Amino acid sequence: MVVKHYSWMQYFFNPQIALKISEYKITPYPVTETVKQNLHLYPMFHSEPYQVSSPNHKASEEGQQVLMVHAPGEMRFRASAGKHTFSAQFGILKGAYSADNKYPTDGVEFSALLHKKNGHALILFKRFLNPQVVEADRGLQNTTVSFEIEKDAELVLRTHPGAANNTQCDWSFWNAVQINRPR
Repeated sequence: MVVKHYSWMQYFFNPQIALKISEYKITPYPVTETVKQNLHLYPMFHSEPYQVSSPNHKASEEGQQVLMVHAPGEMRFRASAGKHTFSAQFGILKGAYSADNKYPTDGVEFSALLHKKNGHALILFKRFLNPQVVEADRGLQNTTVSFEIEKDAELVLRTHPGAANNTQCDWSFWNAVQINRPR
């Protein structure tokens, strides 16, 4: 960058000062290839899953990028010991229940379970959405749950098909997944 020196600038300009802008090549902590890949794959999440078991891809709902995790499916997150707040958005893509869909969804059950090291599971959240029938089930839905664990555990987000077990148009999604530790 070059700054022209004008006589009126003499009170503001010191030619002895230089500014150099360069890229910082070292990250403040080691970033593994898995973390780099997850940041690329899940930009719509604040917390990245370490495992996703379902056909999934990025989609858009109400102008937001979401991750479609087709039912049945699940995502696994690590949770360390302590107090946490889990929050997320979830729902079913509009095309799954649109008027021109010959085989609309019969609904999807969304759940968040805490899998402890001793093999026990605790249901933190469960909700069944059927946007074909219930208008309030359309669009982005929100959930926030606080929990406390004594030892490290897994937070598992699941999607299950509706009563007819027809998965053809169970285009379920998750968005803005975040697992926070209160300060």
